[in-house]
Amino acid sequence: MSVTACSFLPAATRMIQHLGCTDQLVGVTFECPIERPRVVRSRLEGPTRTSEEINAIVSEYKARGESLYYIDREVLADLQPDVIFTQDVCPVCQIDTPMVEAAVQQLPKVPRIVPLLPHRLEEVWQDLRTVALHLEAEKAGEEAMEKIKKRLSAVRHAVQNTRRKKIAFLEWPDPLYNCGHWIPDQIDIAGGKDDLANPGGYSRAIAWSQLQHYNPELLIFGACGLPLSQAAEEVGRLARYEGWSQLQAVQQQQVYAVDGDWFTCPGPELVNGVELLAHLLHPASVPRPDRVDGHFQPVVAG
Repeated sequence: MSVTACSFLPAATRMIQHLGCTDQLVGVTFECPIERPRVVRSRLEGPTRTSEEINAIVSEYKARGESLYYIDREVLADLQPDVIFTQDVCPVCQIDTPMVEAAVQQLPKVPRIVPLLPHRLEEVWQDLRTVALHLEAEKAGEEAMEKIKKRLSAVRHAVQNTRRKKIAFLEWPDPLYNCGHWIPDQIDIAGGKDDLANPGGYSRAIAWSQLQHYNPELLIFGACGLPLSQAAEEVGRLARYEGWSQLQAVQQQQVYAVDGDWFTCPGPELVNGVELLAHLLHPASVPRPDRVDGHFQPVVAG
């Protein structure tokens, strides 16, 4: 019999799908893009909220020392997976490993827990190999990595003689958050530079004055958990800041909302994000990839 798995983060779900192992996936989270029993639920499920409202709820639960997420233990007990993929990168974005460990202790069959801990882009690719290993799909993992490497190599070759443009990538609009973890690596491969970023670390709140002083040539907004249309609406509200219309990116109409799953979700679709960024940064050198339709939107504000 093949190994059965529960994925407690969308990135692992996307990896499993990418590996062609969907039939081994028996349970997922409330926001995974596949029809399977929802094992992990969230207090944020339900109505659409603004970024300000979401930030307030997250802050409230954090202040009380409570998690936004919980596990449906009855569903988990019924599924009896062999392995559970979880994470320890961000307790705000997804359920963390200690909560999963506590939930499985009373199960008749205790599954193997595999936490994914990426901080840089290369570690995301290593996690893809890890998922393949635990699903006994090592060959599929190596084949997937070869394709990803070829696509990244093509981007590097296309931008190697271009000028590195100043970009500011924001992970949240209210309050403003810079980008961290693997996103700066994506920007680097795509031929850009983001001096406000925090490579390998958490995204952090920044002041409007920092962004204004940096004065990027491109302003990109990709938010975890927000649909593209809402992300575009949210970034459009930045026009309320004094000096917005003087930013280079605004004057040159180089402000974009992008699909957050291509940047904040550490899975195989990060390579799509690299290709999209390379096109936005260097359209003369990198043709518009077919797959980007519906995954980014120019923002006109101010």
